[in-house]
Amino acid sequence: METSTTPKTSQSKRRSLRPSPSSSFKSPLITPEEKKISSQFENASLEDMKKAILELWQENEDLKKAIHELEEQGYEESQLKWYIDKLHEYNEIKDVAQMVMGRIAVLEQKTVREVHEDFGMKDED
Repeated sequence: METSTTPKTSQSKRRSLRPSPSSSFKSPLITPEEKKISSQFENASLEDMKKAILELWQENEDLKKAIHELEEQGYEESQLKWYIDKLHEYNEIKDVAQMVMGRIAVLEQKTVREVHEDFGMKDED
């Protein structure tokens, strides 16, 4: 008798790798935003779609104009990236500080607002 070298997979394991027949198909090529946009025009008339295209085109032109104005004022894309990176860093630090203050509030059996006041912070901080 010949021995098989292929590992045997139980029927239940094979089934778990397959999608359920009731699960919806999720295309890897369509993003949720694209799906939302396409569903907006599912029952739209040709005139509505033309109007939406013209509005998007105008919005695009307005954005190009705003970019051009910023460039004329001396702004560069690299500068904006630096500011965006710093803003992300600030938000991450702020989130960590809020978590620490929340933990302090729990340990001291106070509200977070009371802990903020202990550190001299105001509501707008």
